[in-house]
Amino acid sequence: MTSPKPAGFSKAKQRSNACEAPSAETPCTVGRSQHGRQVTTGLKTLAPAQKVTIQPIAEFFPPKGKASCAQDNTVASSIRPEALLIGMNKHHARRMIQQKGGVANLTAREKTAVLHIPSNSLRAFIARKPDTPVDVLMDIAQLPGLNDTVLNALAENERSTNEILNLVIRHPQASDDTRTAARFQKLVNDTETA
Repeated sequence: MTSPKPAGFSKAKQRSNACEAPSAETPCTVGRSQHGRQVTTGLKTLAPAQKVTIQPIAEFFPPKGKASCAQDNTVASSIRPEALLIGMNKHHARRMIQQKGGVANLTAREKTAVLHIPSNSLRAFIARKPDTPVDVLMDIAQLPGLNDTVLNALAENERSTNEILNLVIRHPQASDDTRTAARFQKLVNDTETA
């Protein structure tokens, strides 16, 4: 005959009380397996984890509102400039052009790095800017793999010389609209020089 259980006593409560082991090495038993053996879930933790504050680390973060450009960082500024240009993609190049106020304000090394990025959208972005120097437009016109978007941007730029426009007209990827725009710009150039 079983003894009567006190009120409010259940098996779930009995299981939760089993986890309150007096020492750290005592395993916490949760219940029994299918074969009647006790199942252990692990050891009771020794102490609660200490709270970690990030206040001491905050001094290493850049100040709020500062541009997250690598050249503003003191660590990155000690790196040679060529290393910063090697891994540049079209988004970094576009941001650098906008920060420096146009392609004309880039150094020769930066111009070379930007033009060697194989992105027609970046080339079209540069070719559309009215302050892009003629030598950069000529470099873009001579690059391989240009699409019609870049050629159209070259054709519509007022700084494009007749030599650049001839390259656009003869390019196999140029559409009829692009060739028409290049011919019109050539006509404008001829009337301005006359």
